[in-house]
Amino acid sequence: MHWYISATDRVNGDPGTDGTTTYPANIAGFGVFPGESGYVEFQWPFQWIWRGLPSVTDLAGTQPDILFWNDFGVYGGGYNEWKISLTQLGLVENVDYDIYYTQAPSSNVGNGLGANASAVALAGYETILYGSGTLAGSPLTGPAIAPGNAGDKGDDVARLSAWLGTGKNLFVAGDRVVVATGQSTVSGGAAFVQNWLGCTRLATDVRALIGGQAAPLVVPTPSNVVGFNTPFIAYGSCPAFRVFNGIGVYASPFGYSTKVGEFTAAGAYPTYAAMVSNYRTDVGSKIVTSVVDFGAWYSPYETAKDDPAPYAARTQVLGEILVWFGYTPSFGTTPTPTNGAFFAKNYPNPFNPVTKIEWSIPRAGDLSIKIFNVKGELVRTLHDGFSAESTGVAEWNGTSDSGRDVASGVYFYEVRSGDNVSVNKMALVK
Repeated sequence: MHWYISATDRVNGDPGTDGTTTYPANIAGFGVFPGESGYVEFQWPFQWIWRGLPSVTDLAGTQPDILFWNDFGVYGGGYNEWKISLTQLGLVENVDYDIYYTQAPSSNVGNGLGANASAVALAGYETILYGSGTLAGSPLTGPAIAPGNAGDKGDDVARLSAWLGTGKNLFVAGDRVVVATGQSTVSGGAAFVQNWLGCTRLATDVRALIGGQAAPLVVPTPSNVVGFNTPFIAYGSCPAFRVFNGIGVYASPFGYSTKVGEFTAAGAYPTYAAMVSNYRTDVGSKIVTSVVDFGAWYSPYETAKDDPAPYAARTQVLGEILVWFGYTPSFGTTPTPTNGAFFAKNYPNPFNPVTKIEWSIPRAGDLSIKIFNVKGELVRTLHDGFSAESTGVAEWNGTSDSGRDVASGVYFYEVRSGDNVSVNKMALVK
């Protein structure tokens, strides 16, 4: 469901003086949903969408087969990377997959699936794709068992365990998800990590144990059962070091756990796995766990400049995992680009201290993204030059070109490409 707020001001009861303001200010795309004529990806702000699980596409109750669970809050946890990869694999939101956001996940107040999705609501999904970003608290939570911890009102671990027990597929990706879920403050967490994820917790941060590498290459384990074939870089440095868990393979009596991905080279660091699979032979469930969040999967710089441009490594690996789960995604060489829509929007708005400006231009070409104050003075230039990409996100952290923090107030961002220009208002509130 799309929604917005509208306020009308009338002077002395005279209808001719009506002035109406909406929030968000730009309501283009309101009420136009995926699959409908005129729908434009990202046009309607996601924070103004209410979702019910599952989406139902016809009177027969047809629903998506896949649920993407973003457990890092709206727009967090590499949301754009997930969204783009799913689209490139030929999957359509509300048709092939649904999205569930955990609002304020670090608060541990029952915002996850364990509190808000019943077993009946989840029963129709065959696959859950789960991302927790860099969340360091309790990505998958359960009732607290540690003294002094009030705990989560929901129980993600129990909900997922029951769902997996009916023969499902689960892909888990998060920098700290294995160690955080298996900690003593999560009831049932340790058993979930071992018996369902098929992992052992060896170290909170694996970096010092793999030669101090901050951006190691992740390579497929030879002849791995998943069919993972595409190496990728686990980018864990700038602007700050990320924490990738050190994990191993747990010899579960309930299934067949194997190492799927390794750091640097096959056999280089045999104790530690970058990716683990578990096939629960007793119930038929398949689980893949990555200790590197999906948004940190980068493509190695190995493609010759004249070779056809492939999809990003993260898209190809996600496709390989989905194939193991039984799907036939349409991934391969990037198709010939077509002219797309032009738009720009920012989120959150109001914001403090960072907002993201999401943009789309019809084709690769010149692009400028600039911030102005209410006097029309240029405050910050985020981009001014050629863009090889037709979509992207630019961040503004509330600073000027000189690096100084700007004052609270209203600002305007201008996105310009060729004859297309979009100017929108945003508010910095400190």
